[in-house]
Amino acid sequence: MSHELRTPLNAIIGFSEALKDGLVGDISENQLEYISDIFTSGQHLLSLINDILDLSKVEAGMMALELEPVDIDSLLSNSLSIVKEKAAARNISLELDIGKDLGVPHLDMRKTKQIVYNLLSNAVKFSPGNGRVVLGAKRVGRASVGKLAGLWPTQDFDLANSDYQDFLEICVSDSGIGISVANMGKLFQAFSQIDTRLAREFEGTGLGLAMVKQLAELHGGTVAVASAEGQGAHFAAWLPLRVNATDDTRDELESIAGAPSGQATKRVALVVESDKRAAALLRMLLENEGFSVLHAATAEAALELAPKQLLSLITLDLVLPGMDGWEFLLRISESKDLARVPVVVIAGEADTNMALAGGASVIMQKPISRTHLQTSLYGLGLQPSEQKTHTILVVDDDPKAVEVIAAFLPTPAYAVVRAYGGAEAITLAQRLQPDLILLDLMMPRVSGFDVVEALQHNPATSKIAILVVTAKSITAMDRSALSNNPDQVINIVEKSVFSQVRFIAEVRRALQPPH
Repeated sequence: MSHELRTPLNAIIGFSEALKDGLVGDISENQLEYISDIFTSGQHLLSLINDILDLSKVEAGMMALELEPVDIDSLLSNSLSIVKEKAAARNISLELDIGKDLGVPHLDMRKTKQIVYNLLSNAVKFSPGNGRVVLGAKRVGRASVGKLAGLWPTQDFDLANSDYQDFLEICVSDSGIGISVANMGKLFQAFSQIDTRLAREFEGTGLGLAMVKQLAELHGGTVAVASAEGQGAHFAAWLPLRVNATDDTRDELESIAGAPSGQATKRVALVVESDKRAAALLRMLLENEGFSVLHAATAEAALELAPKQLLSLITLDLVLPGMDGWEFLLRISESKDLARVPVVVIAGEADTNMALAGGASVIMQKPISRTHLQTSLYGLGLQPSEQKTHTILVVDDDPKAVEVIAAFLPTPAYAVVRAYGGAEAITLAQRLQPDLILLDLMMPRVSGFDVVEALQHNPATSKIAILVVTAKSITAMDRSALSNNPDQVINIVEKSVFSQVRFIAEVRRALQPPH
């Protein structure tokens, strides 16, 4: 169910983000508004799906902890940064108060982040403008778990029996609308919201706090809340401190986090993905980061293609027809050449530990975001290449057609030079040495075919990439005439099926160096 839900959401969120960020060309203000609504609604739906699936897994006893050393300072600081923009929009101050004796405990980082984010998100959402939200963490003994200071009414839950004596207390206080005693008992129930006029003004599913409670209990901890209506609220989650980390452990974490990464000089990515929309999205995102992209719809096809390429990256969907992603990981780990290639597993849901143990370098969960992809590439030492302005020579005898194409090529990524005939195009190509020529074939006197022939016979212009944009129905003879020089890359876009999305994708592809 997770895979079936996330796959269409991957297309909705991914392509709307690409449109919103201008990856496929300029859009109007009205279009941007509608696309932003699609993107925001997709993110909201994803959040709901994530909560429902996580809650179902916990209740079914199928969610396990993935414990690792966690730098609490970093985790809490990063969590605050996520809600910083929403808080700033309403002039809500954010404060952080962290104890000095926490060490580097072993926690499930993703689930702990989820606890902190849900508490912070609620605090910001239900705080008035000019309010105050404080995120704190400290070490407490077992006897202090479930106890909150102050005179406000409290709702708490029993702590499960265990041998843990030290706990990490994560608390979030706000100066918001507060909660009445009658409503306090509903807070940690799934699909339940407090019944007040103010609360009904805010969207939500009522799953956030239910997940906080379930995840804290999964760790072996518990939660509590203290609040007074109209005065604010104080939420706390307690998680066992499993390890008292030494300074050496912290130093090791910091050295890993701060280690510099090298950058690959030639970057070719192999996308192993059976879903055409997901593959198209990955191609667009990776090409925007400077990769040449190959695609295989099955693991079998990927195993045949991969050894023939000098790959910098493999992205892998685990759910594939025939051989699945797990088997593919095993097979490439047995190859001396392919075992060195970093593999980014992209899946609806995956066992992170199992995937990493199987040879994956990074785990990304659908839907894929551009930001998450960029972060993953940076962590692998595959940072986006420096931005470059490409010189594009647009050739067409119709001035209107030239301007339409020029409008699709935004600055500063592209510098457009215009030619309104074949002879002028040949002269400009020789003088400017553009990165790409966009060429119409059907022109009077000196046709596009003539331009191609002239450029191919001149060593100075014989390797300039050409993208043919034509209304002519291209025949096999035409293609043969255009491909006399194997060193010159010539691609074709027919105007009869012309679209801005396809056009931008073809331009980016034509600008990629041959591999």
